[in-house]
Formats: sequence, C-alpha cells, structure tokens
Amino acid sequence: MQELNTKKVKCPECLNYMILIAHNNGYSGQCSVCRSIIYSKQQTPKEKLIKIIKN
Repeated sequence: MQELNTKKVKCPECLNYMILIAHNNGYSGQCSVCRSIIYSKQQTPKEKLIKIIKN
C-alpha cells in the first residue's frame, strides 16, 4: 500500500484545519466544515505568484 503525502493547513474561509493531499503538480482538498475547495499547484520558473487580499 502506497502512503499519500499530505499537508495540514488552515482553511482560508473558516480557519478550520484541513488536510491537503499531494498530487503530481500540487495539493488539493476540501474543508469539512465550510466545504471550500482548495487547490494549489507547483509553479514553473516562468510563473509568478500573486496574492490577492480581501478588505
């Protein structure tokens, strides 16, 4: 049986801890409280990360 790589993070919507599962190109998961879907992909050297903050 193959062990999955996981990452524990806080949900950006409700701040509940959630588990993200590693895939070939990043992480994904769904919050068990607010049902938000989180997807994070690995960047290539040509991509830039832009963070948007709501006020």
